[in-house]
Amino acid sequence: MTGALWGTARSEWSEHDGHTWGTGPGFISSSGWFSLSVFFLLPLCVSSTVRRVAPRFSILPVSHEIMPGGNVNITCVAVGSPMPYVKWMQGAEDLTPEDDMPVGRNVLELTDVKDSANYTCVAMSSLGVIEAVAQITVKLGMSRGFCLRGLCVCMGEPVTA
Repeated sequence: MTGALWGTARSEWSEHDGHTWGTGPGFISSSGWFSLSVFFLLPLCVSSTVRRVAPRFSILPVSHEIMPGGNVNITCVAVGSPMPYVKWMQGAEDLTPEDDMPVGRNVLELTDVKDSANYTCVAMSSLGVIEAVAQITVKLGMSRGFCLRGLCVCMGEPVTA
């Protein structure tokens, strides 16, 4: 049983002057308080089992639509035991420096965004690797067009961005 204490116990009475008077539950007498002490006679065994849990996302990254030149933050949170490292990727490119990879939570801050792209949040521990994708869509005007990898379309016609 995890977390259980095992052993046999012996109890005895003590008066405040330290004399032992017997065994059983505590009581009050005319001479004062008596207290019950419990002594374990066998060694205690405490389980050292650690629960291990593969990574899972507790907050998935959210896709956004923004205007050209806009800014956006994408948050990704993963949990597990051991706690996973969390990094961001765009395609095959690592956006999070390996020597500065945070544990559990990573916020990707994008500024002056000109092109639409997919960003992948990767959470990893010794128990596994998981991924989630957020799509950032750059919109031209009021829902008139979009840009994808440098090619922009406005009102159905290609334009240069």
